[in-house]
Amino acid sequence: MRIVRWGRLAAAAFLVACATTDTTPLADPDLPVQTKNADGATYPTDHIGTRDRTKLRPGDRIAAFSFQGYVDGDPEKGLTTVSLSDFYDPEQKRYKLLHIQGVASWCPICAQEARQTAAAQDALRAKGVVIVQVLFQGKDRSTGPSLADLETWCNVYEPKHPVLFDANAKRLGVFGIDGFPWNALVDTRTMEILDQGTGAPSDVTAYVNAGLELVAGPPATW
Repeated sequence: MRIVRWGRLAAAAFLVACATTDTTPLADPDLPVQTKNADGATYPTDHIGTRDRTKLRPGDRIAAFSFQGYVDGDPEKGLTTVSLSDFYDPEQKRYKLLHIQGVASWCPICAQEARQTAAAQDALRAKGVVIVQVLFQGKDRSTGPSLADLETWCNVYEPKHPVLFDANAKRLGVFGIDGFPWNALVDTRTMEILDQGTGAPSDVTAYVNAGLELVAGPPATW
């Protein structure tokens, strides 16, 4: 699947961190892999990779990366470890589609996508979509996000989904990310990568709805 995205890196800074919160870039230690979801189902380990689906073959499965961040976008709950295995849902009990947005606080195109996402998040969640926003950089280029960057993002966009951090794409950099934002759609039944790439969709809802059409069909087999 291919989408129309806005342009790549943009030059302007755009979020100003709260002065009362630590602006030191967050330490981003290696985190243990969570191998099971909430129901005790084991996350699949075959066909792990970075390729998305084409007309000729299924996409690879995304690895069960773990991150730290704010569950439900709520800084008051403190930093929590969130793993992609949390969204593995082979029976679609909770989720049908995972939409990952890789962003930077300084990136105005990321801001445009975040505003669209904020407006659409309730309707998308009702359709079984789980959104995860991952900050790669804070207000400064080439610098991982600070606690202030995370809190400011949550205060500005009021997300009702996880807001996590991955300093300079320490984990998701395996996708060869060369600009911001980066977007991916994942089938939660199999964790197959349906689409991934640099740039923002021109219409977040239309992009996600296209993914929902794919997961309405049979899951991929390898």
